[in-house]
Amino acid sequence: MKRMWLLIFLICILVLSACGKNDDYSKVLAGSWYHEGSSTPAFILYDDGTCEIDGEYGKGTWEIDKNKQLVLYNYYGESEIAPIFSIKDNCLTLGTESDRIQFWNSPHTQELDNEEIVVENSEEQMQEVNERMEVTYYGNAYHDGIAWVNYTNRYLDENDNFLYSENYETAIDKDGNALFRINTENISDYTITNFSNGYAHVLTDNRIYVINKDGEITSSYDRGTDIQVLAYGDGYTLIEEHISNFDSSEYQYKVFDYSGNVKVSFEYPEKAVARARYCEKGIFQMYITNRDAYYGTKYTDYVSATTGKSIELHADVSSTFFEDTTVAGFSSHDPDEVGYRGLLHLINVDFQETSIPIYPDTGWDWESSCNPAVADGVCVIQELYDGILYIYDVENAEFRKFDGENADKLMLGVIKNLENPLIFQNNRLALPLRGNDGKSYVAVYDKQWNQVTAPIQTNHFFPISCDRVLIQTESDTVIYDVNGNEIFKMSDLGYQNEEIQPFSDNVAKIDSSSDELIYVDTNGNILFDKMKLDNVKEIVIE
Repeated sequence: MKRMWLLIFLICILVLSACGKNDDYSKVLAGSWYHEGSSTPAFILYDDGTCEIDGEYGKGTWEIDKNKQLVLYNYYGESEIAPIFSIKDNCLTLGTESDRIQFWNSPHTQELDNEEIVVENSEEQMQEVNERMEVTYYGNAYHDGIAWVNYTNRYLDENDNFLYSENYETAIDKDGNALFRINTENISDYTITNFSNGYAHVLTDNRIYVINKDGEITSSYDRGTDIQVLAYGDGYTLIEEHISNFDSSEYQYKVFDYSGNVKVSFEYPEKAVARARYCEKGIFQMYITNRDAYYGTKYTDYVSATTGKSIELHADVSSTFFEDTTVAGFSSHDPDEVGYRGLLHLINVDFQETSIPIYPDTGWDWESSCNPAVADGVCVIQELYDGILYIYDVENAEFRKFDGENADKLMLGVIKNLENPLIFQNNRLALPLRGNDGKSYVAVYDKQWNQVTAPIQTNHFFPISCDRVLIQTESDTVIYDVNGNEIFKMSDLGYQNEEIQPFSDNVAKIDSSSDELIYVDTNGNILFDKMKLDNVKEIVIE
């Protein structure tokens, strides 16, 4: 039944083409269509793009795809596609030479004859009709020299009636050249990651693909009920497979590299990995269930795709390896018994663990500290009971309390609710402050907690990225360097009322309300006027 409806729609479209581009196609398509000998419409097409199908619940929709085929969607969003065989008078014939179906625009009893007019040159007709095209863009940040841009071509007739669309995810370089693209028009659900270490991941309902910066698929993996993709990054992929039979049931885990080679494999007798994440540096962190544990203990397994090593820890933070060492978590202890209140646990990429005592005079509540990580040789942790920030200097093995200029004006609530780690970049960290006037400010500090810049009033600011601080005011967005020097304003570029994303890979994207694709460098120079699509390579995914 679905195929039949869809076939009908396709014929309708072709009728449009045959009528000439000056006709209102919606008027041609609108109406009721009948099976041979039936007094009840098989379907009804409406000029607003909706339809009713006999035997189907509610209304559906229809459109023409890029191959000039009619796609019919039922109420639940299920789609079918049908080819056009021929058109004659008020009769629509859909299907193939060996499998054809006729429909009429009124109750009819005529038999199928052998004199159908086979539709020819439909490509030429549609090119004549589809001379108007709307293009919309949505771009992401640059990573590894490449940005993903989603763009859609919407084809219209001269009366602005929608015909069909093409949707692509396209990788572009910093000159705006399209390197390769993925047609996502018929993929209902997909995820594409940023490039990192030369690779990106593309996930659909059926498969996960690893692609390189040349637009080549280097490996791919099935996804299904018994095969789950848990985490991925830098070309590495962690997969869980459930293997069961009458005598056994177990979960196998494998880490693949970008070429599809198994780097690490292990198994559990029952499902143990509740969730997993990629921590950079080829390391995966897995949160483990079904283990004996005392109250409040969280078990985490780490596994390295580069070394094949693994380690089990009582970890309570989401670790990220910005460098070769990171924070694994905190543990509480009785100072009356051991002399210290807690331990700060660090691990390196070889899974060597270091535990640093935290004494009572430093603070008491550490386990719920914001997600700390080692970057620029230090980690920033927050003692929540008194709300004090500390730096732990890994190289010098010392804690440094934030008690310098304007420390009493720190906005603790903002720090506490940060989703990402609070990290230094090139000896600089931006912190939110509350002025005596009750307004919000931001100031930059170095690793010795010296205030580098005067407080700058702001409605919102972003963490330092690429040595730039983005500060939003009531009327503009101003970009400063990390020493407090103004570099440019959004209004200088003519985008005063537009938003700008944080810098990444020394480039920021301006979110224009128009269909412009605007990227600027750290000095406010626009990278290119428009995306260039000449001879773009296409990657085929399912």
